[in-house]
Amino acid sequence: MASKKKNSTKLNKLNYLLYFAILLLFSTLCVYFYNFKNGLSTESSNWGTFGDFMGGTLNPIFALFSLFAIIYTIKIQTQELEFSREELEATRSELKESRIAQQEQSESLKLQNEATKLQIFENTFFKLFEQHNKMLDNCRDSHGNIYILNFKSTR
Repeated sequence: MASKKKNSTKLNKLNYLLYFAILLLFSTLCVYFYNFKNGLSTESSNWGTFGDFMGGTLNPIFALFSLFAIIYTIKIQTQELEFSREELEATRSELKESRIAQQEQSESLKLQNEATKLQIFENTFFKLFEQHNKMLDNCRDSHGNIYILNFKSTR
């Protein structure tokens, strides 16, 4: 929002230059008609003189205004380029910080994954150990003696 306001202020300065140029055009016309009081002529030589007067008076002034406008736009572009560089540098530092945070998060996820794998292994190990104990309990008789049945395979 603030940059739009700054841009409109800069454009208003260029508009004032344009308004001043139009004012000069009309003031030159007024000076011509005030000094020569001839009004509009039907002769082409008078129109040529009028054209020479207008061109000779306004062309250098408009050229000077054009130079001022070009210098002003170069100044604006230089400022905008500097602002863009600052924003680019800020974005670059933010991206660097984001990359570091993502790396830390990735390492954290790796550690969490390893812990989960260890937990799964331990859970499986203890389930197998529990199954082993249950099977061992099933191999005990009523007096607590362990017996193992041998099965013969028929092949």
